[in-house]
Amino acid sequence: MVRQNIEAHSDWQECTPGTIGDLRKRLNADRRRKSIARIGGPIVVMAVLGMGVWTFGGPANSPTRPQPLQEFNFGSVTCSEFQASMQPFAMEQLSPAQQQAFALHLQQCPVCQAKMDAVKKAEMPRIGKNLIGNSSNGFQTHRTLLASNVD
Repeated sequence: MVRQNIEAHSDWQECTPGTIGDLRKRLNADRRRKSIARIGGPIVVMAVLGMGVWTFGGPANSPTRPQPLQEFNFGSVTCSEFQASMQPFAMEQLSPAQQQAFALHLQQCPVCQAKMDAVKKAEMPRIGKNLIGNSSNGFQTHRTLLASNVD
Protein backbone atom coordinates (compact mmCIF):
# COMPACT_ATOMS: atom_id res chain seq x y z
CA MET A 1 0.00 0.00 0.00
CA VAL A 2 1.30 3.39 -0.97
CA ARG A 3 1.04 6.12 1.55
CA GLN A 4 1.06 9.67 0.31
CA ASN A 5 3.07 12.28 1.94
CA ILE A 6 0.71 14.37 4.05
CA GLU A 7 3.31 17.06 4.54
CA ALA A 8 3.10 17.94 0.83
CA HIS A 9 -0.48 19.06 1.42
CA SER A 10 -0.13 21.16 4.51
CA ASP A 11 -3.60 22.77 4.29
CA TRP A 12 -5.40 19.40 4.39
CA GLN A 13 -6.45 17.86 7.69
CA GLU A 14 -7.47 14.37 8.54
CA CYS A 15 -11.24 13.79 8.71
CA THR A 16 -12.76 12.65 11.93
CA PRO A 17 -14.86 9.51 11.68
CA GLY A 18 -18.38 10.27 10.32
CA THR A 19 -17.50 13.61 8.70
CA ILE A 20 -17.90 12.37 5.15
CA GLY A 21 -21.16 10.57 6.04
CA ASP A 22 -22.56 13.77 7.56
CA LEU A 23 -21.54 15.70 4.45
CA ARG A 24 -23.34 13.15 2.26
CA LYS A 25 -26.51 13.43 4.38
CA ARG A 26 -26.48 17.25 4.19
CA LEU A 27 -25.99 17.20 0.41
CA ASN A 28 -28.82 14.68 -0.06
CA ALA A 29 -31.14 16.73 2.18
CA ASP A 30 -30.27 19.89 0.23
CA ARG A 31 -30.98 18.09 -3.08
CA ARG A 32 -34.38 16.86 -1.76
CA ARG A 33 -35.30 20.35 -0.54
CA LYS A 34 -34.49 21.88 -3.94
CA SER A 35 -36.41 19.13 -5.73
CA ILE A 36 -39.49 19.68 -3.58
CA ALA A 37 -39.30 23.44 -4.13
CA ARG A 38 -38.93 22.94 -7.90
CA ILE A 39 -41.89 20.52 -8.13
CA GLY A 40 -44.04 21.63 -5.21
CA GLY A 41 -44.00 25.34 -5.99
CA PRO A 42 -45.99 25.07 -9.23
CA ILE A 43 -48.37 22.57 -7.61
CA VAL A 44 -49.15 25.01 -4.80
CA VAL A 45 -49.60 27.88 -7.28
CA MET A 46 -52.01 25.80 -9.40
CA ALA A 47 -53.97 24.75 -6.32
CA VAL A 48 -54.33 28.35 -5.17
CA LEU A 49 -55.42 29.46 -8.65
CA GLY A 50 -57.90 26.60 -8.87
CA MET A 51 -59.42 27.50 -5.51
CA GLY A 52 -59.64 31.14 -6.58
CA VAL A 53 -61.45 30.28 -9.81
CA TRP A 54 -63.78 27.90 -8.00
CA THR A 55 -64.55 30.41 -5.26
CA PHE A 56 -64.75 33.62 -7.27
CA GLY A 57 -65.65 32.23 -10.70
CA GLY A 58 -69.36 32.79 -10.21
CA PRO A 59 -72.31 30.44 -10.53
CA ALA A 60 -71.38 29.36 -14.06
CA ASN A 61 -68.13 27.80 -12.87
CA SER A 62 -69.39 26.29 -9.64
CA PRO A 63 -71.11 22.89 -9.86
CA THR A 64 -72.86 23.41 -6.50
CA ARG A 65 -74.75 26.58 -7.43
CA PRO A 66 -77.64 26.02 -9.89
CA GLN A 67 -78.43 28.61 -12.51
CA PRO A 68 -81.35 30.81 -11.45
CA LEU A 69 -84.47 30.39 -13.59
CA GLN A 70 -85.25 33.53 -15.55
CA GLU A 71 -88.82 34.51 -14.85
CA PHE A 72 -90.32 37.22 -17.05
CA ASN A 73 -93.79 38.68 -16.70
CA PHE A 74 -95.26 39.85 -19.99
CA GLY A 75 -98.99 40.36 -20.45
CA SER A 76 -99.57 39.45 -16.77
CA VAL A 77 -98.33 35.90 -17.52
CA THR A 78 -95.07 34.59 -16.06
CA CYS A 79 -92.76 32.21 -17.86
CA SER A 80 -93.60 29.34 -15.52
CA GLU A 81 -97.35 29.86 -16.11
CA PHE A 82 -96.81 29.99 -19.86
CA GLN A 83 -94.64 26.88 -19.93
CA ALA A 84 -97.10 24.98 -17.74
CA SER A 85 -99.95 25.83 -20.16
CA MET A 86 -98.02 25.68 -23.42
CA GLN A 87 -99.97 22.69 -24.76
CA PRO A 88 -103.47 24.14 -24.14
CA PHE A 89 -102.30 27.47 -25.58
CA ALA A 90 -101.02 25.80 -28.76
CA MET A 91 -104.28 23.90 -29.12
CA GLU A 92 -106.31 27.09 -28.45
CA GLN A 93 -108.10 25.52 -25.47
CA LEU A 94 -107.76 28.58 -23.21
CA SER A 95 -110.34 31.31 -22.74
CA PRO A 96 -110.06 34.20 -25.23
CA ALA A 97 -108.64 36.52 -22.53
CA GLN A 98 -106.07 33.91 -21.48
CA GLN A 99 -105.23 33.14 -25.10
CA GLN A 100 -104.61 36.84 -25.76
CA ALA A 101 -102.45 37.23 -22.61
CA PHE A 102 -100.43 34.14 -23.48
CA ALA A 103 -99.97 35.35 -27.09
CA LEU A 104 -98.74 38.71 -25.77
CA HIS A 105 -96.30 36.95 -23.45
CA LEU A 106 -95.04 34.74 -26.29
CA GLN A 107 -94.48 37.76 -28.57
CA GLN A 108 -92.34 39.54 -25.95
CA CYS A 109 -90.50 36.70 -24.16
CA PRO A 110 -87.40 35.27 -25.90
CA VAL A 111 -87.12 32.38 -23.41
CA CYS A 112 -90.66 31.14 -24.02
CA GLN A 113 -90.33 31.69 -27.78
CA ALA A 114 -87.30 29.40 -27.80
CA LYS A 115 -89.13 26.75 -25.75
CA MET A 116 -92.20 26.94 -27.99
CA ASP A 117 -90.04 26.65 -31.13
CA ALA A 118 -88.26 23.63 -29.65
CA VAL A 119 -91.56 21.94 -28.79
CA LYS A 120 -92.96 22.62 -32.25
CA LYS A 121 -89.85 21.23 -33.93
CA ALA A 122 -89.84 18.13 -31.73
CA GLU A 123 -93.54 17.34 -32.15
CA MET A 124 -94.08 18.28 -35.78
CA PRO A 125 -94.25 15.32 -38.17
CA ARG A 126 -92.85 15.89 -41.66
CA ILE A 127 -93.45 14.00 -44.89
CA GLY A 128 -90.75 14.75 -47.41
CA LYS A 129 -90.46 18.53 -47.50
CA ASN A 130 -94.17 19.28 -46.95
CA LEU A 131 -95.63 19.87 -43.53
CA ILE A 132 -98.71 17.94 -42.49
CA GLY A 133 -101.75 20.01 -41.60
CA ASN A 134 -103.60 23.04 -42.78
CA SER A 135 -103.11 25.68 -40.11
CA SER A 136 -101.81 29.12 -41.05
CA ASN A 137 -98.53 28.60 -39.19
CA GLY A 138 -97.82 25.27 -40.92
CA PHE A 139 -98.43 23.09 -37.87
CA GLN A 140 -101.02 20.40 -37.69
CA THR A 141 -103.87 21.47 -35.42
CA HIS A 142 -105.84 19.20 -33.14
CA ARG A 143 -108.83 19.41 -35.51
CA THR A 144 -106.81 18.13 -38.48
CA LEU A 145 -105.29 15.44 -36.28
CA LEU A 146 -108.75 14.30 -35.22
CA ALA A 147 -110.03 14.41 -38.78
CA SER A 148 -107.10 12.38 -40.06
CA ASN A 149 -107.85 9.62 -37.55
CA VAL A 150 -111.50 9.27 -38.56
CA ASP A 151 -112.20 6.57 -41.17
